[in-house]
Amino acid sequence: MAEQIDVFRTPAHGPPIRIARRGYSRDQADGEVCPQREVTCQRPGLCWSSARFLCCLLVLGGLACGQGTFGLTGSDLPAGAPSDRSFDGGDSSASADVGGTSGDEALPVGDDTPRGGGDTPPAGCPAGSKDGGATGGTLTAAGGINVLVRTPPGYSPTVAYPFVMVYAPAGADAAGCEAFTGLTTQARARGYIIAYADNVGPESLEVIEQAAGTIPAVTARWCVDPKRIYVTGHSNGGTLAEVIGAQGFAPVAAIAPSAAGMKSSTFTSLGCPAAPLPEMEMHSSGDQLFPLSEGFGAHIAEMWAAFDGCSPTPGDADANGCIHYTGCAGNAEVDYCEGTAPHGVWPHLNDAIFDFFARFVGP
Repeated sequence: MAEQIDVFRTPAHGPPIRIARRGYSRDQADGEVCPQREVTCQRPGLCWSSARFLCCLLVLGGLACGQGTFGLTGSDLPAGAPSDRSFDGGDSSASADVGGTSGDEALPVGDDTPRGGGDTPPAGCPAGSKDGGATGGTLTAAGGINVLVRTPPGYSPTVAYPFVMVYAPAGADAAGCEAFTGLTTQARARGYIIAYADNVGPESLEVIEQAAGTIPAVTARWCVDPKRIYVTGHSNGGTLAEVIGAQGFAPVAAIAPSAAGMKSSTFTSLGCPAAPLPEMEMHSSGDQLFPLSEGFGAHIAEMWAAFDGCSPTPGDADANGCIHYTGCAGNAEVDYCEGTAPHGVWPHLNDAIFDFFARFVGP
């Protein structure tokens, strides 16, 4: 069984500090609350000495500095994966809600009206400007991160497609991530390009920003609508999705992290996101690694709702068990979906993830 290290065990918070990093609309002064949002940006209390301050500013985890990283030292995937979940790449039906077809027939795209980006259709890409394969392919991004790309049926290099980047949990490569999540079926059926990246341990802001570089690595070779780029991932990958969205490391229209190793006290230490961002937080009451009682999952959704200026009271749960924070600034929305499975299980909400993404278009 994979060793599970102690992550985000944050000490009592000290006073807020001034934060001035890329991704924020302005500096967060001592005690300042995010503009129009009732969230105070704070820092971990162990970081007051100069050495610890630098470490904790760069290393996002609420750990004693130098004693660990965000994720797992082994694999997030359950030991002895179930027989219906192969890790050999290719399209997978591992998720319980995977439906449709994995062949070349296109299924109708849902009629959700995207919000936030206007009505101007994407311009597409000039002929000859994109050399990515018609059915997808592989590439190696900066830092040696391998990426597996799948395209929708009838892909044309001159047509701009919505795009989802999926970041792997610990212990999974790009192909294993595809099999683990089973997202390719829905992506192809709905006309999305989808890509899977090898596991990247989110040890520092620099490492996470480098992982975000997989997004432009894909868009450089395949024709992507720049206003419809989305990010998801599980565990380590969920943490990457949270930070990429919060820090603005890529121009994403919405994020959907699963089982992320991000707790509310650590999230506030990052400062306030520059602008409202739609977020679908997926977590589980059965997550033994990142338990709800310690500030993971529901608490992060509440933080995003505050960051996005949403109503503090969510609506009733829908058929998927998801609650929705609405009335947000910039036509954003925050959803929180809680399951009961242990940490190493994908939440099986693939259709709901794509329904959520379909509602939002970036600026």
